[in-house]
Amino acid sequence: LEEGGRGATPRPGKSPQDSAGGSQGGPGQADKLTVALSENKVIGREYIKGKLIKEHWIDRDKVRLPSLRATREPAKKTKKYSKKVQGETIVKGHRSYDLMLNLQLGIRYSIGKVNEEQPKPLVDQDFDKNINRQVFFPHNGSEDTPPHSSTDFYWKTYCPRVFGDLRKRLGCDPGQYVYALCGDHALRELSSPGKSGSVFYISHDDQYLCKSLRKSELGHLSNILPQYHKHVCDHQNTILPKFFGLHRITNPQKAQRVRFVVMANVFCRDIQIHRMYDLKGSVVGRSTPGKAQDGAILKDLDLDCTFKLERKWHNIFFEQLERDCKFLEAANIMDYSLLLGVHFQDEEDKEEESCEDPGASSAGAAQDANSDGDQAPAGTAGLQTIEEDEDSKSFLDNLNKLNRVTSTKERRTSEIFNAQTRTRRSDTMRPITADGLEQLSEAMGVAMPTRELGVSMPATVIYNDGEREPRDAVLFFAIIDILQDYNARKQLENVSKSVVYKRNEISAVSPKNYSRRFQDFMAKCFV
Repeated sequence: LEEGGRGATPRPGKSPQDSAGGSQGGPGQADKLTVALSENKVIGREYIKGKLIKEHWIDRDKVRLPSLRATREPAKKTKKYSKKVQGETIVKGHRSYDLMLNLQLGIRYSIGKVNEEQPKPLVDQDFDKNINRQVFFPHNGSEDTPPHSSTDFYWKTYCPRVFGDLRKRLGCDPGQYVYALCGDHALRELSSPGKSGSVFYISHDDQYLCKSLRKSELGHLSNILPQYHKHVCDHQNTILPKFFGLHRITNPQKAQRVRFVVMANVFCRDIQIHRMYDLKGSVVGRSTPGKAQDGAILKDLDLDCTFKLERKWHNIFFEQLERDCKFLEAANIMDYSLLLGVHFQDEEDKEEESCEDPGASSAGAAQDANSDGDQAPAGTAGLQTIEEDEDSKSFLDNLNKLNRVTSTKERRTSEIFNAQTRTRRSDTMRPITADGLEQLSEAMGVAMPTRELGVSMPATVIYNDGEREPRDAVLFFAIIDILQDYNARKQLENVSKSVVYKRNEISAVSPKNYSRRFQDFMAKCFV
């Protein structure tokens, strides 16, 4: 299908009924296009095995030509690029710019040192936080450190061999780890949603979080590190935080010490999280003001639904939850919570539809409305083609159908593909099992990707009011904030608040009671 070029001047002596003989692109081809432009025509050609059979001259207003965007192979617009990026990018002049440079220099130095060592089994001495000395980073550089544009600082890494072993066991590649945190991209600073006042830095690919710690939290993590390492090694499906590094930065000019822990981010950047929850199982102070605001983290009293998991993963989840809670109880830890992110499948469908050409659906509907009648498409009444035979009408109908397909979403992702790869579960209220896919993969000799507990978990959202329809969703969740022990301050909080509230409704309770209440609440949320 060809259309005359803009600005061309028609040459005399050429008739629209000139023979179509001659090969395409031969002499007189430009003349035909200019004549077609002058008469507001388009030229449609039919080929069989590369040979021109027939040529149709059709009114330009009677056929919907595909737009340039539709005819070109479109770039896939994934949620990775359409998602709103959280946090404030740390650039030069930012209050945390020097701290970010120090952190990046220190991590790059520490990973390099660990990789230089010969692998050997861990010993008790590797878990001692006082073994490693701090390293001085002058801005002019030294024998061991590179020059940098930041101020002088001291850097200390706690238990580097232990965290190196954890990164290996948790599938963290050293090169990718350094590139994400210390590459060409700057980190982003997130505002602290909790009461701790901690500062969060997130890598450009949203995979890693750097969280500032109080001195007591660093000490507690160092104390439980042997038990934590053993627990992670013994339980592959643990939903405890994945710690990758523990560091301290000392600024001698400001007499300031900042302690950081590097851990995995719970959420995935490629999938937009439509709703986030921080669930503890307590009642007092567990609601979010202004919860309608986008991006707000909701709490226990804001939860208005339950989540139906697959039977297999429901059992795995609660078995692992019991093991993790036993570990936290033995370590005298409380005040932790389950961070839950919900991605709604129907919201993804709406976003895909909004990315379409806004005029495609209305124009396509107009074409469909007139496909069975004798009238021309909307806006073209009264126009006639030069050739009104049945072949031309059939050719025009087929051409319009083809153009409608190439200008809508079906050109990018076909309905057949969606039907094969996505199954709606709201109709049956029974989650899909992966048994069929596993059997098929075995028959084909293809290994199925291993699903990780708490990552991209399919579920059905069932609302408590019973009025709204169930919704398909994908869940991301993990236990967070596991560095608060039941110390004297928390015991005093328990006594003071129990005077006003019921003891089982407040957050500050003993680790044993906290663990039992937490598991009971999760049993109500996940069915």
